[in-house]
Amino acid sequence: MCCEATGRTPSVSVIGGDVPAGIVVVRVDEDGGLHADVGPDAARMAIRGGRTVVTNGPWLTLEVNGHGPGAVLDLAVGDRLDLRARVQGPGAEHLTLVGPDGVMAEGDAASQLRLETTLEEGPTWIAAVARGAGHPNTLDQAVLAHASPVYVDVAGRRVARVADARWCLEFLDALEQFVGQHGHYDPATRTAHFGDLVAVLEQARSFYRRVAESADR
Repeated sequence: MCCEATGRTPSVSVIGGDVPAGIVVVRVDEDGGLHADVGPDAARMAIRGGRTVVTNGPWLTLEVNGHGPGAVLDLAVGDRLDLRARVQGPGAEHLTLVGPDGVMAEGDAASQLRLETTLEEGPTWIAAVARGAGHPNTLDQAVLAHASPVYVDVAGRRVARVADARWCLEFLDALEQFVGQHGHYDPATRTAHFGDLVAVLEQARSFYRRVAESADR
């Protein structure tokens, strides 16, 4: 995946060169707007901050109370939520707003999808997804764009689901096993380099174990 700087068509300018439209990219929103001069440091910060959209073509935008992907809102139960998603680009047919418990709203990709509601339970996250059948301009079997979420905290608490944390833990176990069996290493340094990976995976496991322990559902 590459870090997009401009979002122009028919090609997108990425760090390291241009690629044809239809390649999966990570579109970096540095501070609320796209910039033509996004360097590696700014791109890394944006990715770590979740200000991203993964897409193989369509340009997808998401706003929750005026804030885009990666934002963290601290609200109270009963507060208003104004959710908006829009997609542009060939092949996008369906637009969906999703949260940790599934679909919140869906509609045709030809127009803005908007949902005005209230925060009814507790912490949550909200993301947008655009899908479509295959298109000649997309180098894939189907068209897809997925925004990173906007997080809605309540009294400083972050959303947590036991089932989701367990899924992540199982994925980390499968990843370690896969790399251990199929990873290509210099035999002289394999133990050290594979150990570095295992150490990072163990940090991730510790995080998701804490999520599972703190989740209320």
